[in-house]
Amino acid sequence: MDDALWLTSMGKQSTGKSYFLNHLAGTSFAISGSRCTDGAWLSLRFVSDVLLVVLDFEGLGSFERSEQEDIFLSVLNASVSLFTVFRMESRFDKDIDGLFSRFQKGVQLIKNDPRLFRGLLFMSVIDVNMNDRLGVVNDLAAKLNAIFESSREQNFLTEMYAGQVTINCTPPFGTVEYYQSMENDAAKALLSIVREAATGFSTDKAFLDCLRIVLAKISMLDWTSMDKSTQYLVISDVKQKLPGILRTGCHVPQTLVADATISSGLKESVLQVGTRDKLVVSLTATCQAYPGFATKCMALNNVILLDTIADDAIDFGFDVTALETRSTKQIHTTLVALFKLSWRKWNLADPD
Repeated sequence: MDDALWLTSMGKQSTGKSYFLNHLAGTSFAISGSRCTDGAWLSLRFVSDVLLVVLDFEGLGSFERSEQEDIFLSVLNASVSLFTVFRMESRFDKDIDGLFSRFQKGVQLIKNDPRLFRGLLFMSVIDVNMNDRLGVVNDLAAKLNAIFESSREQNFLTEMYAGQVTINCTPPFGTVEYYQSMENDAAKALLSIVREAATGFSTDKAFLDCLRIVLAKISMLDWTSMDKSTQYLVISDVKQKLPGILRTGCHVPQTLVADATISSGLKESVLQVGTRDKLVVSLTATCQAYPGFATKCMALNNVILLDTIADDAIDFGFDVTALETRSTKQIHTTLVALFKLSWRKWNLADPD
């Protein structure tokens, strides 16, 4: 999987959010003439080699949810979604004005991560006849422009959507024009994002890790920089994987590291950061990185060609990661010291 993209919906209750997503992305969220979506529902779709994560939220402004919950929902939506469908009625009433005010309050909650807040806000106005489109678009554009002018430095349009806003008018349900509009407008806009290189997360794991951090920060009301939270997650992840990598040269489930034998089917290749490419360390690269060991490495290579040995073909056994003897404990202490030194060299926070 080369890319992971997030598609979401927002809007007041009973504005056809689930129905719209079902026809746009081929999902099968529950639909009804009245309110039917409770909480959040997720579906996965594949578009070529892209993983499309579709999330359908219950309506905003519900009497069952607080203003704070609506703010958090809008932050979650905007932070990771690359295409947010905002379903709304043609009249810009006080409820919509209130929703935008809540969005504004969430502008500075999660900061300092270039992977977040890069999406398009696709404002889909429901039940608009062809002859009324221009007037509806002009009215909504004027309102959005007023929001921008009132707070140029910090407003949800620029901070949460990088100024990427599209206004679209959807004809009434059940008409041919409804589906034509979706195909000509929403579907084309979504496909243009899917086809762009490096728009989403580089891997599905990178997407999942980022989502975990965002959800955790919202849950704990932690509004500190994303940088530090990401560093801590990376450090924790490396510490968990290090025993398996030291033993086998591969990723191994933590629960299996102490087993006498580990099936090759349970070993995963170590990948280069941010890609799906397998990490291959050659003898030449090792000698260049550690010249003090070059002589011994080359001598060993004369006995057995090191570059011909696959990583998953080697298993040093559990003792290489255990601390039962003084010698292995010294090895562990040395590795930890090298690990900390590397983090300081990269100008990152101390893993302790």
